Amino acid sequence: MLCKWNDITSTNKEIDQLLEGENIVSFIKSITLRWLEHVVRMEEGSRFPKMIMNARMEGERRRGRPKKQ
Repeated sequence: MLCKWNDITSTNKEIDQLLEGENIVSFIKSITLRWLEHVVRMEEGSRFPKMIMNARMEGERRRGRPKKQ
């Protein structure tokens, strides 16, 4: 099912009608999975989402609450 989220109003009844009774959590997971599959198929190094998905953080960060200065 494809829909534009800009067209959805905020009532639960209208969202339920749009999803045709499908579980909202499984619907969002399917959209996320579809997007991730799209990102995986992108060419290596040419697109920003693919670079972000494959990125690794460098350095270390202190644990806990920052100290007052």
